[in-house]
Amino acid sequence: MTISDTIARIKEDGWAVIEGIIPDDAVGGVRDSIIATVEEARSASDPEENRLVRGSLINKNQSFAPYLSDPRIVKVAEALWGRHVKITITTPVVLFPGGHPQGFHSDWPFNQKHAVVIEAPYPDTPHGHIYALGFYA
Repeated sequence: MTISDTIARIKEDGWAVIEGIIPDDAVGGVRDSIIATVEEARSASDPEENRLVRGSLINKNQSFAPYLSDPRIVKVAEALWGRHVKITITTPVVLFPGGHPQGFHSDWPFNQKHAVVIEAPYPDTPHGHIYALGFYA
């Protein structure tokens, strides 16, 4: 899929998948490293919760950092949000077996409980997150 195709898909569907960001021969190592970091954090939290939010994963695990600046991600982000786009959060939410997913909700800047928000009705322009990685344990 080209950069233009990806941008069109995001504008039409609200999401797109960019395949191959992490090379096939590196996926297993990155996945295992992140799972180990998450398991370590889980052992220090309430195991009955079956859900873990690990703030600032990049501060605890750098295995995925080199892939965040893949030109395909950067070009799409710049096309949607301008050349000063920045990575601002790397927080995974991990749902373990028996856990319960969050209900439908909005995150900043759309969550009206924060001090700085985009007021509803929301403008018809792309806002939101780029999820560079996705793993299933």
